[in-house]
Amino acid sequence: MRRKLRSSNAKNLSRIIAIAVVAISLLTSKNLQAEVPDLFDPPVPDNPDFYFGYREFITPNDRSTFVRAYFDEFTTYWHGNATNNGWEQQDVWMFQIDLGHTTIKAPFRNNGDYTSKEAYFLTNTFGKILGQMPAFMLKGLDAIYFYDLPGGFSAVPSGGINIRTQDLRARFQHGWVEEVLLHELAHAAMQAPVLGHESFYRGQVTNWWDFFAARDNDYVSNYAMTNRFEDLAETFSVWVLSKFRPHRDFQNVAANAIAKVPGRVFLLEDLNTRFNWNASW
Repeated sequence: MRRKLRSSNAKNLSRIIAIAVVAISLLTSKNLQAEVPDLFDPPVPDNPDFYFGYREFITPNDRSTFVRAYFDEFTTYWHGNATNNGWEQQDVWMFQIDLGHTTIKAPFRNNGDYTSKEAYFLTNTFGKILGQMPAFMLKGLDAIYFYDLPGGFSAVPSGGINIRTQDLRARFQHGWVEEVLLHELAHAAMQAPVLGHESFYRGQVTNWWDFFAARDNDYVSNYAMTNRFEDLAETFSVWVLSKFRPHRDFQNVAANAIAKVPGRVFLLEDLNTRFNWNASW
């Protein structure tokens, strides 16, 4: 009987501790956000053509699978310095973002640019946004890199995303952040498997993205005409938005764009069926 009571008490104590940890985590997150100064200065002017009208398909009201972000480790690494053609030691704060369906680590270059509070604030802010992205895309994401520089977002060929925090204010204000991250995530996670999809056809190796692009002879946006990489990111983003967020397409912006490229849509739908992307968002 005593053993049962001890076992029951131990379980109750474990539950209480777990609840307390979650509560402390939530309170800490709120306090840090209140204490951290605005990192998104200076503001940049609104550009009505930015992202070609695909705004607010994904909004902060969408259910996020973000669970938590927590401090993992502090380390240092040596980084090439283009200024003096040498190497410099830089501190890196390592955080881990648990999205429920997947876990990624987010290294922060911190050579005096960010305090630990600022780094934690950024991790929570962008972790929640990443939690709104399709899970199948996040599986190919290697890391998130933050810099106290102007320039916004860009993809890393190895599977990461660069976020430069000095000019993000207008993009948050005008609802651009989620869609731009989806675009860069398409570069980081989907570019290699989709653009590299090849097989034998009529006695020769055929790259199916290029095959259908030539057949379509049209693009979802002017930016997609830049090169095949931007074509993939733009087309993939519009396809995801049109397929999974059609109720947000009030003016048929995505529907009209995706109708221009039926061949590439056919390829994406085929890959979706093969790899079951559909089930994860």
